[in-house]
Parts: sequence; structure tokens; C-alpha cells
Amino acid sequence: MWTKVVIAMFVGMALTLTPQQSQATPITFGFSGTITNINDRHGLLDGSITKGTPLSGTYTFESTMTDNLPSDLVRGLYTTPAPLTSVMIATLGNYVFTGPSTEVFVEDLGKDLIQLTSRDFQSCGFHIDSMMVAMFDTDGTAFSGDSLPLIPPTLGDFASVTLLLQGTIPSGESFNLSGDITVLVPEPASLLIIAMTLLTVCNRRRG
Repeated sequence: MWTKVVIAMFVGMALTLTPQQSQATPITFGFSGTITNINDRHGLLDGSITKGTPLSGTYTFESTMTDNLPSDLVRGLYTTPAPLTSVMIATLGNYVFTGPSTEVFVEDLGKDLIQLTSRDFQSCGFHIDSMMVAMFDTDGTAFSGDSLPLIPPTLGDFASVTLLLQGTIPSGESFNLSGDITVLVPEPASLLIIAMTLLTVCNRRRG
């Protein structure tokens, strides 16, 4: 019980701090769900990904990513040169697609939107044009503002949370797929890093 209380306290503190108030730390969101649609009319994949196939993965980004749209109060576009720790991984059937964490986009404009994206990379013998976790809320009540989310938003607050992936080969043939995400959680290591960072900040302020 006390462990849950301590984690809740750290999460609450993380929400009150802006990225500029803490040291750079890698934050990882873990996700899982099920494939709901696949378009592979050229047979580029090996058949191990079908409707109903489980999906899982992680998205890692730096906590101090800065907003490229500082004057826009309802849209935040967070990008950074991709260090080795900033990657997106999606496991689908016999494939493990791995690419750089290119950007996090947040929009609070009547309808709330968060996109965790990896773009333009090579993986599993394909050029991956885009691999994305997209969260969409038609009511616009999922969150307020365009801040970088340091903990995963609550799935129940969104109308849809989806994995989208599109890949091509040099001759031009392509495939695309999508899946419903039913679990979105912070990885335990990220909770520990956030906690250690917050303790460091608190100790410095006391000193």
C-alpha cells in the first residue's frame, strides 16, 4: 500500500513540474493491444500479422524536449535529436520495428490529441514512413494545455488510442496497419528516474 502511495506522490509532483525545472531524463511509455486492420495487398509481410494479433511496444523520449511552437498556446510540438535512449519499439507478429522517437505532438483545441511518432527509418527490411501512437478525445476534456506529458494519459479519457504504422520497399509497394491500444503505462524504470530527479530537485532547493 505504501508503495502505491509513494508512487502516487511522485506522479503528482511530476505533473506540477515543467520539463525545464528538472534534469533531462528518458521517459518511457509502455503500450499493448490488438491489431484491428492490416492492408498488405502486395504480401510484403510474412502473414504473422493479422486482425487480432497482439501488439506491444514502448516509446521513449527525453523529459526536457522543448516546444517548437512556444507562441502557440494550444499546440505543442516537441522534437529532439534522437539519442540512443530515445526510441520507439513495436512488436507485431514476427516483427520488432525499432526507430527513433522523432516527435511528440500535443493539441488542446476543442478536441484533444496526443501523437507519439517515429518517422523515416529503416527496420526489418522496410522503410518505415511513420510509426505512431495516436490518442484522440472528441470531447476535449482529456487534458488541459499543450504541455509535454511526463506520465501516460488515462486511456478512459480518450475516444480512441491507436497504433498506426506504414512501411514501403524500394520498388514502391507498401503496407499499413492499425491496432487498438488497451494498455498504456509508464515503465517502472521511468517512475524510478522521475522519483530520483524530483528528490534531487527538492534537495537542491532545501540547500
